[in-house]
This record gives sequence, C-alpha cells and structure tokens, in this order.
Amino acid sequence: MKEGIVFIIEDRDIRVFSSRTSAEDYLEPWWVEERRGRVFDAAGTEYAASSVNGVVVLRPAREAGEALRDLLTDYFRAMNPGEKLDSLDLATLVERAKKLR
Repeated sequence: MKEGIVFIIEDRDIRVFSSRTSAEDYLEPWWVEERRGRVFDAAGTEYAASSVNGVVVLRPAREAGEALRDLLTDYFRAMNPGEKLDSLDLATLVERAKKLR
C-alpha cells in the first residue's frame, strides 16, 4: 500500500492517521481479535487487520467501494443533522475527515 491517510472507524468514531504504519502502531491485537472496527485508506480501499506475534499488520482486503463514503456521510450527518451530504464525493468527504486529526 502506498503510504497515505488511513481511517480507523469504530461505530461512530473515526480516527485519522497519516500513514498505514502509524495506524498499525496505534492498533492493539485485542482490537483485531474482537473485530472492533474497519480500516480504510483515502481511496476507499478496505484493509484487513491481523495480529502476528502481538504486532498488528494491515493488508488490502477489498477494492475501493462505497463503504467509506457511506460511513463518512453517516458520521458527518450524525454530527450535523440536516446538513446536505448526499451530493459530496469521497474525495471531498476525505478532505473534511482529515481535519478530525
């Protein structure tokens, strides 16, 4: 994976990381084992998290789809009820989510 922004999404919480490595360093093996959330890059590619000897590793699992866009839209809609978000594309939502850091 090319290093870039990574999102860890758990329920309605979004954490933004500047790289896959920083996201891997943040995640704990128990989080992976309990399947607590999902991980995406800024292009919308979903990543599978695994724990190898107590170290979390992220690898591409699914090609980019609408999942990240839907999750970010739901998040911003919950934070700002009534805001018109349906017309925003993934790139716009990602730029907005980067400000959550």
